Amino acid sequence: MCECDKIVALPGYEWITEKYFTEDAYKHTSCRHELQKGEVWLGNTSGDNQWEKGVQIPTKYKELKTMRLGRQAYCVHGMPISRHYCLPLIVNESEESEYERILRQS
Repeated sequence: MCECDKIVALPGYEWITEKYFTEDAYKHTSCRHELQKGEVWLGNTSGDNQWEKGVQIPTKYKELKTMRLGRQAYCVHGMPISRHYCLPLIVNESEESEYERILRQS
């Protein structure tokens, strides 16, 4: 059992711990299989509001043309995380330094 499975969601936020995964989620332990040539995985994101169901690219990165969301995020223990809560944040390596610049400014 993963430590993540021990999380108890607050009432109204049960969607955070729902088992809403891709069909092949348990065949992998990270999103690296989703990366296309020249892409890097930056981490997981909940978007602009982690307490809102659903995930989108954070607005502060809107100028990054190659940024996209992956399909399935994983915790540090390699277990899938609800797709309602977070997804992998992926960008082409050509924009990685610009991502880091934006990250440092925020």
